[in-house]
This record gives sequence, structure tokens and C-alpha cells, in this order.
Amino acid sequence: MSGCVWEVRLRQRGFLTASAPTRLGSASPQADGHEKTSSSGCVGLDVPTDNRRRFRSVGLPDGRVWRHEMDVRLLGFGSIEVDGRTYEHDIVIDRGAVRKRSKKPSKPYRDKFGHTPLSADEELPWGGSRLIIGTGAHGSLPIMPEVVAEAACRNIDLVAVPTEQACRLIAGLRRREVQAVLHVTC
Repeated sequence: MSGCVWEVRLRQRGFLTASAPTRLGSASPQADGHEKTSSSGCVGLDVPTDNRRRFRSVGLPDGRVWRHEMDVRLLGFGSIEVDGRTYEHDIVIDRGAVRKRSKKPSKPYRDKFGHTPLSADEELPWGGSRLIIGTGAHGSLPIMPEVVAEAACRNIDLVAVPTEQACRLIAGLRRREVQAVLHVTC
């Protein structure tokens, strides 16, 4: 298999086609030492960290950008943006994959809390060492004690903060490090 690791991963995710002969990072750095261009025109930004170099983002020939770090922002009450795509519903981020939060398993508890809470009955992203919960624009999302107990049982740090602060926590993380539930209203 030819190509660097990132090239292979980009091909697997459909960002590069099999006919595009690329080798990311094969060209020498520009004069400023921060930009690399492959033979196919792919551009990667190289940022030195801890005596090693890694790609933060890769610009593809068709103009799309593949970022290795999450870009999450609360746009306002009821709206959130993840990597340039706007969502107007609660979302779950599991290792960079974004999906709509299914509140249906938690609906039976609504009367007890006055609002649909976050319950352990939902499909929560338990895969990492930390679960970030954005509790809404005003921090009003109730979290059931079962969620806290399940996190403790799995030895997962539970961080429950208002969604705007949760977005700032996520902003510098790599995709595979992000496990989050983000509530976009109240």
C-alpha cells in the first residue's frame, strides 16, 4: 500500500479517490516552513509540537478541508456549528462523528424533571476517558443520577458545563478525543 498514513485514512473516508495519486507531505516545506504541497495539489499545514510535527488540517484539491481538530461553536439559542455545518437540534459527538441526540428514551422522565433530562437510557458516547455534557445555553439540562453513576462505574470523567463553555473545551481536542452531548436550547 503506497502513501502516508493520512493519505490512506483520507482515501478510506472518501476524501481522496483511488485515481488521485497523492503522497501528502512528500514535498519540501515552503520558505516559512509551515506549508507542504503534494504532487496532486493537496496542502497540509504543519505545526511543530513537542519536537514532532503533525497535520492539523489538510486542504484537498476540490476545496474541502479535512481537520484533525474539532471546531465547535454555539451560534445562539437553538443553533450550534460543528466543522462548518449548522445543527438546530441537540447533538452527540462520538470520536468526531456527529449525530442527532435521540431524546426518546428519556421522555418518560420529563414529568419528574420538568424538562427531558439526559438519562443513561440514551445512547451516550462512553468510549473515552472524558464525557463532556453541554447543558444548554443557560445550563438547564437535567442530568439523571444514573448517568453520573454509570460514568463513575466506567471510570470516565464527567464534565457538565453550559454548552458555550463545552464548545470551548472541545475546540482544541483532536476528533478521536471528543465524546460529548451538546444541548442547544435552555
